[in-house]
Amino acid sequence: MNTPTDDTPIDTLVSSPLAHLALDRDAPMNEKLFVLTTQKKKTNHILHVIMTVLTGGLWLIVWLVVASSNQGHNKKLDKQINQIMHYKAQGLNDTDTYKQIKSDQLNSDVLQGRVMFVILVVVFLYFYLR
Repeated sequence: MNTPTDDTPIDTLVSSPLAHLALDRDAPMNEKLFVLTTQKKKTNHILHVIMTVLTGGLWLIVWLVVASSNQGHNKKLDKQINQIMHYKAQGLNDTDTYKQIKSDQLNSDVLQGRVMFVILVVVFLYFYLR
């Protein structure tokens, strides 16, 4: 199997076996950071300007949706990258960093579940007592 070198194009690496590293818990964090960074999306504003002019402004809606979607996707990736960098800056090794990120995710899921439960109870009580 070919191993990537420093001069390997990024497109080749993303489609290569390295692409699974973003989900592989045993992969070194540096490789995960690389994969996360290469997954960022860019909006081609020049293309959207041309399409907006050609369609008399109708394409502006598509442009806004695409730009917003790409920005949201990139914010999620930046959050993951910053989380890894935060724990690495504290001196945690890769295994401890992975465990801490997993713990943070579980805590977030529990909090989200509790919020949804409270909302459902409030809605139920509102309609029940009305």
